[in-house]
Amino acid sequence: MRTVLRLVALLGLACASPQPHAVERCPSLKQLPPRPSAQCQADPEAVAYEDRLAALLTSAAGPLALRVALDERSRVAAICAEGTSRGMENARARRSLAANLGDVWGLPPGPACLGGARIDIDRRRAKLVEIERTESACREEMRATGGAFSSTGGIRNSNVRSDGSPLERAIAPNACIGARLAWLFAEKRGSWWRFFARAPTKTGMLLFAPIEGAQPPPTEASLVANACAKRSERSELVACMQEQRWELLD
Repeated sequence: MRTVLRLVALLGLACASPQPHAVERCPSLKQLPPRPSAQCQADPEAVAYEDRLAALLTSAAGPLALRVALDERSRVAAICAEGTSRGMENARARRSLAANLGDVWGLPPGPACLGGARIDIDRRRAKLVEIERTESACREEMRATGGAFSSTGGIRNSNVRSDGSPLERAIAPNACIGARLAWLFAEKRGSWWRFFARAPTKTGMLLFAPIEGAQPPPTEASLVANACAKRSERSELVACMQEQRWELLD
């Protein structure tokens, strides 16, 4: 809550001067502005603005995944960052980043359609950090409850599951991950695709995520895996996932 309040304060300061220079730790996506609409994302001026923003931020980001909140005038209002390092390393990286963002705070406003939106710099990295954060939270819950996880008021076993099919165990290795699953790794195995909540290899894995704001809402992860696993080509898999309102992060 403290982080959210500080981000809100930064957003408020963005309407005045001087511009804020702090880089906070990102709260959950539910507490951040939404990504631009699909129409805005396809707009050449919006694409050019995002590319310029990414060019300024990527070299300074280091190991951090960055999310940028724009105010209603499409100016940079706040930048938050998250990383997978332990201890104080992320905080030091955020302070170092904040000291090198003068050009970012000074950017002119972007296209009007970006007003009040969020821009994720390197969306795949941002999702990987989100996954690590979710797994860390699940480990903490499992330690605190002795392996039990409360979901919708009930207690369920959160240890590595031994029931269900291999597909079900790969997608939901425990109840905590299964309840929070907002991603799927995919890897070609023979003629079909296998889906995982945890990447079994370091390379060659595709990463999919539900499309934010999609209507109707994205299909549940387990149903997506069943629907799209038997596509033979990568292009066919991506098209099938898009039909289920999931997108490839690359």
